[in-house]
Amino acid sequence: MTSSTHIVQSNGMSRGPLIDSIRPYPEAIRFSLNRMNGTSFWAYSLWRAPDDADLLADIPLSDEYVQCAGTAAAMTVEVRTVDPDGTAHQFTVGKPGADHAAGRTEMIRWDGDRSSTTVHLHEVFTADEAADVFYSYFLTNEVSAPYVLRELDLTMPSPAAEAPADRVRELTFSDDDENEQTWRPSSQDGQQSAADAFWEFVSEHSRDDNASFCIEDDQNSEALLVMLGAQTICRARSEPSTRTEYSIVTNDGTYGTLVQNFVRGGFAALDRHGPWWPDVPSLLRARLRLELDESPLRRTHPRGCVVAWRS
Repeated sequence: MTSSTHIVQSNGMSRGPLIDSIRPYPEAIRFSLNRMNGTSFWAYSLWRAPDDADLLADIPLSDEYVQCAGTAAAMTVEVRTVDPDGTAHQFTVGKPGADHAAGRTEMIRWDGDRSSTTVHLHEVFTADEAADVFYSYFLTNEVSAPYVLRELDLTMPSPAAEAPADRVRELTFSDDDENEQTWRPSSQDGQQSAADAFWEFVSEHSRDDNASFCIEDDQNSEALLVMLGAQTICRARSEPSTRTEYSIVTNDGTYGTLVQNFVRGGFAALDRHGPWWPDVPSLLRARLRLELDESPLRRTHPRGCVVAWRS
């Protein structure tokens, strides 16, 4: 067994060092990807640990990684890079020899069909195909030729372009103390964005005993509940069918991303920012697994096969 240099993560939560004690690294990656079923196991990420990292003491995150989501039969692969000036770029990976102009696409679904994305046909990978991409990244810390990269738009919109025309709507902010504020879209230049107005509302009313804030979209029967003290966020909708889901928030920046995407595109715009759990018991079980993975016990006794997360 060689010293671990990379970290793998399952479903955006459970993570640990990639090890070769059971299978060589390329086969360990391939084995894991072939277990993806889209329901209990739907996402897998890999990144290089810092050179001086002690993976028995800490499992650090990274702003640069390769990731995939979907099933062993059909998944999307993405790679994220960061420039020296801190600018981040995220790309969907594609196979060579593709023609975007053909316009043919396929929808990749995961998390029990609660999340999805549409990609070009040459951007659909099987587990074995994706394993080659991941191992190449493992060796070189990049995804290079012959693979092709399509950059995704990670930029935050200006207030005037904060939402598509059909999503510009009145929003209501509220808290547990029954404070309430309405944000209305305006064509006037310099209007405060909905996201900025919401965080200003939070700043004005947040206290230790008042740390839950809601954004309601009555027009589309949707809402987002930001629970700052509980490191949790909840999205809900009542049309066309009632659906309430929860997600764990591990850093403050994630709150900002989720709020920004909700005010831009509503409930559906958060699909890719999960995993989302259907009820509180599922959320609590997920939080317990996360806490276990980050505990000293897990650091000193890593999983016997880190890549075999859940079946």
